[in-house]
Amino acid sequence: MIADAEAGKIDIIITKSIQRFARNTVDLLQTVRQLKEQGVEVWFEKENIHTMSGDGELMMTILASFAQEGSRSISENVRWRVKKRFEKGIPNGHFRIYGYRWEDDQLVVIPSEAAIVKRIFQNFIDGKSRLETEREFATEGIKTRNGCQWLDSNIKKILTNITYTGNLLLQKEYITDPITKHRKKNRGELTKYYVENTHEAIIDKETFDYVQQEMARRRELGPLANKALNTSCFTGKIKCCICGKSFVHCIRHDRGGSEVWECQSQKVSNRRCSMKGAVPAKVLHEECAAVLSLEEFNRGWCSLVDFIIVYSKEDIRVTFKDGTEIKA
Repeated sequence: MIADAEAGKIDIIITKSIQRFARNTVDLLQTVRQLKEQGVEVWFEKENIHTMSGDGELMMTILASFAQEGSRSISENVRWRVKKRFEKGIPNGHFRIYGYRWEDDQLVVIPSEAAIVKRIFQNFIDGKSRLETEREFATEGIKTRNGCQWLDSNIKKILTNITYTGNLLLQKEYITDPITKHRKKNRGELTKYYVENTHEAIIDKETFDYVQQEMARRRELGPLANKALNTSCFTGKIKCCICGKSFVHCIRHDRGGSEVWECQSQKVSNRRCSMKGAVPAKVLHEECAAVLSLEEFNRGWCSLVDFIIVYSKEDIRVTFKDGTEIKA
């Protein structure tokens, strides 16, 4: 609209009321003044205000302020009613959740979708990563309710949603500003309401709690917890001295399946660095074992290491968590 006004395509704008034109008084005045500079008049039909008239802006400001406060008051009343519903264990509206449908005010299990939910939880308990489940579903042609591919984010929402235990956690989000309607995740700013046995469970509470603990454990381990990724105990610890990127674990099938570590920049187009060559995994193991005078490499050795800087295949420097640096 502003662009059309600046291009001279608009002479007058007719709007139902001040409330329909802008969210708050500041936005209203800024927009009206900007249009006025372009010679475009705004007529508010309900209030019968013409912005080009002498007292138009004064009346508009007064009425807009009243409208804004009225909107804020209505919002506060709505929040109070929602809060009372939460205290009684009643959700605010019918939210969408895979595995259930609404019948009146009751969540009812959809058997076909519930089977997928159970499979997602079981896969995770069996040690599979979310990425492995995503690939498994893609291979088998299993789609979401909307007919889309399952993604890691979808699977995570399933695994972390307590609704599948037959209980509800209410007020997980809230509106921060009644004018902008901006929503924010509730991280303890407001009271959350936990209501038990509101509907049929798909997953028992013990299984759900175990999965949350296992997710926390895998999060602590980082990439090492994801068997679907090509990781090792060195993942994330080896850094390039030139570009600062991490070294990644690679298997060179063209060279008999030899394992090497090379700078991440070498594998991404347009992000080359001058680090030459790769470090064979065997050499890395031998050098690291030699640092602590070990006969052979032990994966537990990495728990003592903060990071490793590679200057060349012959110059690898290890920094331990106590700050000690040793050249391998």
